[in-house]
Amino acid sequence: MSAADVHHCLQVLADKLTREEHHLEAIKCYTAMLNQSLMPTDEAVARLKLAQLLLEHTSNITDAKQQLQKAELLVSALPGQQLLHCELLAALGQAHRYLGETGFQRQSYLKGVELCKDTGRSKAALKRSLAEWGVYFHMHAADSHITDKQPDKAIEHANLGYELAKEQGLLNKQVRSSLAGIYLHGTAGSGNGHTSSQARARGAAFTTCR
Repeated sequence: MSAADVHHCLQVLADKLTREEHHLEAIKCYTAMLNQSLMPTDEAVARLKLAQLLLEHTSNITDAKQQLQKAELLVSALPGQQLLHCELLAALGQAHRYLGETGFQRQSYLKGVELCKDTGRSKAALKRSLAEWGVYFHMHAADSHITDKQPDKAIEHANLGYELAKEQGLLNKQVRSSLAGIYLHGTAGSGNGHTSSQARARGAAFTTCR
């Protein structure tokens, strides 16, 4: 059996075990997969899926973070993998949050913001997906600033997320609810009266739309 066949069999088995909620067995499959010689994209995906299982179903958060860091290094060098890169950065931010590493958490989200900036060359479907991720990263960066008691910076990211969501037609109920929470929490300690007033108005408006 070739290495490609082994990878395929392990991938199918890991997916099946994950669907059936046999998470520890799925973790073993991904670990075995990573002992094989894989193409960079396949390795990055395997590390991402392994890390997601570790984050959601074990206490091995540090191991999950290390898997994501290795995968992110791989994907950074691959062309045309922006969406996979976004997924990795989101998971990496989550791992840092679980470990209380707010600064590193925010770095992941800010890197995601830069990755999602439209260059004007993206196809429509990719452009929309990147915009969705951009809104996600702005809102989570805002949350990290609230954690660090930096309300003005939180409101700044909330505003950028709001404008991007509005521009791309992404102001759905979930986005409005998340933005409302950021605005209303952020204004509690904001020292900028004008910005705080605008944010309070938006927060109140979004709260009524939940």
